[in-house]
Amino acid sequence: MEAARNQIRDLHGKANARQRQKIHEQLRDLQKDLYSDWDITGAAPNLLTHVLRSMASFGLIAETAKDTFEANRTTRVFANPHVVGAAPHISWIHLPVAQDLPFHQAMNTKLTPFEWMKQDSMQMKALGHIMVLDAVDSWVSSYPVEKEVGDFRPSNDSALLVDIGGGFGQHSVAFKKKYPELTSRICVQEIHSTLAHAPKVDGVEFEVHDFFTTQTFHGAKFYYLRHIMHDCIILAMGLESRILIDEVVLPETKMMAYLGGIERSKENWESLLKRAGLKIVDVHLYDEKRVHSVIAVVPK
Repeated sequence: MEAARNQIRDLHGKANARQRQKIHEQLRDLQKDLYSDWDITGAAPNLLTHVLRSMASFGLIAETAKDTFEANRTTRVFANPHVVGAAPHISWIHLPVAQDLPFHQAMNTKLTPFEWMKQDSMQMKALGHIMVLDAVDSWVSSYPVEKEVGDFRPSNDSALLVDIGGGFGQHSVAFKKKYPELTSRICVQEIHSTLAHAPKVDGVEFEVHDFFTTQTFHGAKFYYLRHIMHDCIILAMGLESRILIDEVVLPETKMMAYLGGIERSKENWESLLKRAGLKIVDVHLYDEKRVHSVIAVVPK
């Protein structure tokens, strides 16, 4: 190390002004090369990747390969010192407008949209219908339920399917309709303001439940999650239990086309679930158009 420093000092001492400037630039570049982007920024890799992907989706930067980004024309425009200098005008005058959106003015409220809807039973009922409309295809259309169930029989105080945060129970209803011969309990868990408007269905139970609290069903075969994530299930699982996560799983061949948002690839899901003490046993694609899949997971 000392020899390298002495060599640099010697070169610097013999160089003219232009050459010394070049040496300084090369030393700065070398310093950057010795650190990863994560080391330089001090940001968590997953967080920085998500932020950069979001920026790329708006055209603020360019994503050239997986986890690789570079400046584009828009980036350089925003790097203009006059654009930077104009930031106070934008942030102090324009951005506060976003804190008083048409929704808040129209409803005369400071609450968030979901907080406001919870106070209006009609809106919670309408939200339940929207959740039904979102389920264009149901996972039960092609998931190998019979193969997975086998000879499984839940205890009297457990269930075959626990549909957590299941709204009006549209997926549980589809499950019961396709597999009427499976007579074990099917239960939809939701908050009271939603279940108050859920239609009653033969063969499907409804339970008022906050999914952030301890799971009440132990040893069920399937714990079904769609558009929700929490970690209150593992302790309730039995040896044959499966958590079924109904979400988007980005196909590797279309990574660059989809990664502008917050959807995850299989690799992303594996990493997330590993940190929660879970592992993937199967990924079943049931909606090719919207790349919706059922991710079956078990404790590690």
